[in-house]
Amino acid sequence: MVCFVFINHLMINEKYDFVFLGYDAMSEGEINDVYTNQDNKMSFFGAYEYKKDLILREDMQIYIGDNLTEDLETPKPIDNTSIFFPLFKAQGDYIVIDIRKKTTGALIAVMDGHIASFLAPSLLAHVNDLLEGLNDGTYKIIDDDLIYPSSWHLRQKVRSGMLEMDDYGGII
Repeated sequence: MVCFVFINHLMINEKYDFVFLGYDAMSEGEINDVYTNQDNKMSFFGAYEYKKDLILREDMQIYIGDNLTEDLETPKPIDNTSIFFPLFKAQGDYIVIDIRKKTTGALIAVMDGHIASFLAPSLLAHVNDLLEGLNDGTYKIIDDDLIYPSSWHLRQKVRSGMLEMDDYGGII
């Protein structure tokens, strides 16, 4: 699936950017640059300050506020950015794949550099959920934007009828 993104990043950016919250798919060259130029302050890894080997300083940690089933009472700090493989970007925000064994493939949206949320358990689950949500009328297209909650557990609750979504993807 990652190869699909590399090969088709232009098509995704031109026709289907709404599928990934409006973030642009990164090209193979951009992803390579993120890894080879980690001092570039405008890239995913370069935006942080580290103790060593992609281990963030305590004041630079990323906090994940949910898991795949619920919001966390206390956000969980992540200090090791090497567990992330960036695929999509929008200014300073990224959608990354969590490459740890227990969550391999989970899509995580990292916003404002330090706030993260589970977008989906995998790239395939994300796309399938969007297609199903459009087919059953749960998700909407308004002004060429695909409207859906950006957190996986909220998406599942909206799809099951436990929660309602407004015209911006927020929960009412």
